[in-house]
Parts: sequence; C-alpha cells; structure tokens
Amino acid sequence: MVSTAGTPKNFTYLVIGGGIAGVSVAAELAAAGESTVLLEQESQLAYHTTGRSAAIFLETYGSRIFRLLTHYSRDFYLNSLRDDPPLIAPRGAIFVARDSGLAKLRKLHDEVAQLTDSVRWLSAEDLRREFPALREDWVAGALEPDAKDIDVHALHQSYLRRFRRGGGHVVCNSPVLAFRREADIWVVQTPQCVYRAKTLVNCAGAWADEIACLAGLTPLGITPLKRSAILARVDLEMAAWPYIGDVEESFYFKPSKQGLLISPCDETPEPASDVTADEMDVAIAADRFETALRGKVISVQARWAGLRSFAPDRNPVIGFDPRCDGFFWLAGQGGYGIQTAPAMAELAAALLRQARLPAFMDRNEIGLEEISPTRLCGANSAKELCHVS
Repeated sequence: MVSTAGTPKNFTYLVIGGGIAGVSVAAELAAAGESTVLLEQESQLAYHTTGRSAAIFLETYGSRIFRLLTHYSRDFYLNSLRDDPPLIAPRGAIFVARDSGLAKLRKLHDEVAQLTDSVRWLSAEDLRREFPALREDWVAGALEPDAKDIDVHALHQSYLRRFRRGGGHVVCNSPVLAFRREADIWVVQTPQCVYRAKTLVNCAGAWADEIACLAGLTPLGITPLKRSAILARVDLEMAAWPYIGDVEESFYFKPSKQGLLISPCDETPEPASDVTADEMDVAIAADRFETALRGKVISVQARWAGLRSFAPDRNPVIGFDPRCDGFFWLAGQGGYGIQTAPAMAELAAALLRQARLPAFMDRNEIGLEEISPTRLCGANSAKELCHVS
C-alpha cells in the first residue's frame, strides 16, 4: 500500500497514467502553474508501453499526422544535445522494399522529403553497396540519416523532474476504481483515498477506453495491439548499422550495445494487460531476420512485448470529449508516443488550459478536427450523462 500522507486531494487536473504521455503533459501543466496530480495503477511509472519502446526518432514512421508531430518534436530533441547526458544519439534509419512494396516506399519517400531534405532514395545497387548482407529481393530503400536513438528512461525522468519542480504530485499503486460528478468536479476513488479535480486527463494507454467506461462514456474504439520483440546475438557485425525496417511492416531491426533488437511488427489484438512474447513470437522474429538478411540468429538474450494502442483511423486522440465536461483524451499514440511526446504534450496542455496553441499549429498542417475525440463519437457526440454513482 502506498502512503498518500502529505498529498493534497484537490486539484485542477488529474492525469491518469504514468507513461510518457501522462508525465509529459503533467509536466507542461505544472510548469504553467497548474495544480496537478498524476495517478499510476502500477508500482512504478512507465511500466507498460513506454518502458518497452524501440526508442527511435523517425520522421519516416507512421501516418501523416504522426510524422508531422514527430517533425514538430525535432527541435526539442536536438536541443537536448546540450544536456548531460543528451536524450538522443546518432543512428540513422532505412526502410527497404521488395517489388510488392515499391509504390508504398516511393510514396513514403516523397511525403517525408517535404518535411526533411536529408531523406535519400537508394536503388538496388545502392543497397547492395551499403548493406551487402541484405538479400537480393530488396529492390530499393529510403534512407533517413538524421534518425536518432532516444534514451527513453532519460526522457521520462526529465519530464518527471520538471513535473515535480512545478509542484506536481505522483501517486503510484493507485488504479482508478470509480468516478462520480459533484457539480462541475470529478470525484475519483482509488484504493487509498478520494481525489477531486476539475479536469480528468486520460493518458491511460491501452486502458484508455476502460477509463472512459468508468466515467460513463461509450468507448472510442481504441484497440490495444501486441507487438513483440527479441534481443538477439547474430552472426553479422551490425553495431554500426542504422535501424532497418520493411516498408510493408514485416520486421524491423535495431542495433544496440546489448545485441540486435528484432521485431516481426506483429499487431495482435489483446485486452489491456501485462503482455509477453511467447515461443512463436520468438521463432517468427528470428525467421524474419534470416529471411531478410544473409545471417543467422545465434541466441536470444531477451524477449518482451508491449501494447500499441490505436484509434480506428490510426491517428492520435487529443482533446476534450464533447459528451462530458472536463474529460480530456491524450491517447491512441500507437507506436509513436515517445518520438511525438514533446509536440503532443505541448499541444495537449494548451488545449487543456485554453491557451494559445503552439506555433507549429500555425502552419495549418494538422486540423484539430483530425485529432479530436469528436471525430470518433459519430452520432453520439451529444452530451452523455457521466457516471454519478
């Protein structure tokens, strides 16, 4: 049981979820002087998806909106190079295609070239020259030389320190048991005590729809999808290689000091839970590596899985729910929550505080209607009776 002695019980904002989404937006709110508490159901923060991330900054990854949010986060990460330790390190990335994925790769290259002029098209001959271990059926690649490794732990801790400096409170071992409304205040029941807040911020990741249901709202259809990975020792020297991904998403490989991270890019629907990689996941990951490259997996040092949660249109959900006052969504980040966290947190905090939107929104490249939960409410966008029992 965690002690909440000394923790106030009345706040302007109550953030649910201690992953990167929750900690980053909480930090932005606290830095603006807003009284904020963050509740985490586990005994430690960032236990689920955040703590199992591939930790890569890729402007060639995800939907148009996720790529833009990643691009808007670039300056945050580049500025961190002055930190000790910095949050990022050089890596580079390449997406490769067989004949079946060539059109998709060309489209990706052309779209990303509008964001960054460093992206480069690689012919089959270029691939053979730069990555001779790739098998012959890979016919083209899109190289993003400016892709970076992200120190996820350092990123999360930097936001956590900022949150606490702003007077924010963190309470772990505090799953939400029930909500009710008293006038314009949310009353939140946890195993330890009751909190009151004007606004709830739903950063619960795979549990986001469950939190909505507790509040008496119809869920938005945010689906947790399991993605597995292994850390392997292989018979190729790949330490200096970039991140390599199949544009048709059958695998990605990422070198690390401990070995080679291999994922089969699986997306298996799973209920929100503490998921793991099984023997079949391990076998598929190893096979994808050996099919793509002239190499062998010698041993598997670790295996794990995480839940990547997507809205039906695979874009993030950021904004107030139109059906219930004081209920804000920051969810549906899929596999892009780390690299987009700075921009998403800044945007979400501005929307929460009804403050001026970040300067990057002046470019009119993302419409608020494209990320608002309203788009997923359909005919049910009218006010609903929030849970009051």
